[in-house]
Amino acid sequence: MKKGYYFVVTEDTDKEGKPFHNLVLTEGTFQNYGKLMVHRGSHRTGNPCAWKVSHIQSGACIAGNLLLDKARNLAKALQKFNDTWNLNTYGELCDAVHNGTEEMDMVKAVITAHR
Repeated sequence: MKKGYYFVVTEDTDKEGKPFHNLVLTEGTFQNYGKLMVHRGSHRTGNPCAWKVSHIQSGACIAGNLLLDKARNLAKALQKFNDTWNLNTYGELCDAVHNGTEEMDMVKAVITAHR
């Protein structure tokens, strides 16, 4: 595990109050697993269930509120889904989730099994 900075997507609002997804530089502890990372923000250090698995390129959170060992196992189990993790943006990843490809259905099944 490393301590440092990484990008994650957060939901924010603009001047008119409209929600949007914002890529934010965050400080915390993280470990990369190919195109995914397991991380926990520095403000959540005392919480053992605060680990998340995120897609590095887009900053999208794949699963959250996990114990460290569950987050690591999930990240390892998700490595094989190359078509999904080759997507570059948060929008592309959201589209893939909503379009319901066969691979995305398998990704969802793996996430559910590791909860």
